[in-house]
Amino acid sequence: MAESSPVMRSAVLRDYPLRLWAEQNEYLESLLRELHLLLLSSQRHDLQSAAPGRLVELADVLQHRLGRLLQTVDDDRQAALDAGRERMDSVLPLSDGLPGVLDEVRLVLEETDEFCRHGDLLSLPRPPLLIAFATWEGTELIAQSDGAEPTPWPGPF
Repeated sequence: MAESSPVMRSAVLRDYPLRLWAEQNEYLESLLRELHLLLLSSQRHDLQSAAPGRLVELADVLQHRLGRLLQTVDDDRQAALDAGRERMDSVLPLSDGLPGVLDEVRLVLEETDEFCRHGDLLSLPRPPLLIAFATWEGTELIAQSDGAEPTPWPGPF
């Protein structure tokens, strides 16, 4: 008897704000570039065990585990943005252990924001709208992994 492949569950991020997604990506890419440079410098090895080092490590793990999947989702979002859309229903596969990973990402980003607020990094902390957006994304993915129905993005586009 042939083994059946596991059914992949999906979450739908309703009315996903594409310009805000692009802003979030640009911010995170810039932050990660700065953190990579700091972690390479011999004077800042103390950051490796702190939030900035954990953020870089977490980003590398997520890229390794979910890189192709995330790239497909990002490609769909970019195509919609390039077509002039301001929002879309973005579909993401749900994986086992997602709530724990998302909680870890949230905590590390909050700690990294504190580093930014204290001037330990050149980057500014995330603006309130990006924090609200990230909170909504994580809350939606966790809720939907538990069986909840999608809730549209309540903020500006």
